[in-house]
Amino acid sequence: MAILIPEHNDTDAFWKSPYLGILKAIDDVKSLGIHVQCFTFNQYQPSSYFESFQVLLESQPTAVIFAPMFLEEPQKVVQQLDTLQIPYIFLNIDIEGFNNVAYIGQDSYTSGYIAGKLMLLLNV
Repeated sequence: MAILIPEHNDTDAFWKSPYLGILKAIDDVKSLGIHVQCFTFNQYQPSSYFESFQVLLESQPTAVIFAPMFLEEPQKVVQQLDTLQIPYIFLNIDIEGFNNVAYIGQDSYTSGYIAGKLMLLLNV
C-alpha cells in the first residue's frame, strides 16, 4: 500500500496532523505484516505531485491513498491507477465521477453549518 500526501512545514501546518496520523497508523499495522510506504510532494508544484506519484507507482502498491490536488494531475493519476487496476482512496477532497473506493476527510458543509450556529448563539 502507498500514500501520497503533501509535505508540511512550519508556515503551513495543515498537513502536519494527517501526516503524523499516517505515520502512527503505518507503525500500528507493521506488526500485522502490512507494508505501507508514504510519499510526499510539494503542494505548490504540480510537477512535484506527478513526479512523486510516478515514484510511488514504481513501488508496485496494492492500493493507494492520495490527496487529489491540482486540476489535471489527479485525472492522470486516476487514469493510471484504473488502468493498473489498483484501488484508491481519496484523502481530504472527494471528487465525483471517479472509481475511488472511499473518501477520508471532513464534512465541510456540516462543519460550516455548526460553526454558523455557534456564532449565532455567541451573538445572542
